Amino acid sequence: SPHTPRGARMLLCRVVRPPLSLWCPAAALSLHMAAATSTATTLPFRGAHLPVTFDTPECEERWPVVLQSVNFQAWLDKMEKTPFSMHSLRLQSVDMFGSRLGFVKFQADVRRPDGSPIPGIVFLRGGSVVILVILECEGKEYALTTVQARIPVGQASSVEIPAGMLDQSGNFSGVAAHEMEEETGLIIHQDELVDLTLLAYGDQEGEDPVVYPSMGGCDEFQRFFLFRKQVTAQELADMEGRMHGCEGEHEQISLKLVPYENLWRETRALGAHGCILLYEKLRAEGKLP
Repeated sequence: SPHTPRGARMLLCRVVRPPLSLWCPAAALSLHMAAATSTATTLPFRGAHLPVTFDTPECEERWPVVLQSVNFQAWLDKMEKTPFSMHSLRLQSVDMFGSRLGFVKFQADVRRPDGSPIPGIVFLRGGSVVILVILECEGKEYALTTVQARIPVGQASSVEIPAGMLDQSGNFSGVAAHEMEEETGLIIHQDELVDLTLLAYGDQEGEDPVVYPSMGGCDEFQRFFLFRKQVTAQELADMEGRMHGCEGEHEQISLKLVPYENLWRETRALGAHGCILLYEKLRAEGKLP
């Protein structure tokens, strides 16, 4: 009714929105977009100040943490080097890992030089390391794998190789060594790791020696490492089935030894297949130390 107070009309919209989404998804989406907070916050970009909106009060509260994060600043630096223009940013969700920034999802309004739009949905999570562990015993190679639940893909026991997210330091080999100890119990020095991605791609100007597992929607980049060690049959037997993981992150990881030649069949993890590929190619070219 035109005589209904404005605040009451807004309240009424909020009450009826769930049923509306059942018979008119487009209208429900419009209401959801309109529910974002004001564009009082701006983002400096190429001398301009782009409007930033937030889907939830929590997003607005955590915006300073996102803005100051290494991952967001790295993304912003790369965007400034592209020929594209950016006009606004909508922050949709921010997950914290305790006091540490975890995952961020946002949508950027990005245009080509001719003004046509480019898909700009971004899942920001930063870099990670993946380590191929090869244990040599009595002339045979074994790969050390980790088995754990992976809820995003609905897996109760996913077979992978050791991996972990980078911290804010950007120390790839240091993080790799830490993840090795946390997930496998093996204490190693970072100098014992061979950087497969660096050997494969080198220090190309303007390009980091990394690979991107999901470039269509995620900023994640990976560095692949190799760790090789001679072990006894008893040491090998002691590792099988051992439990590890970070209790604070609710991890429960069991170890599984796989003959190296069977690793590609045992795992569906893309990082593991990337490690296998670079290891095989670099070994064939005689570039491994």
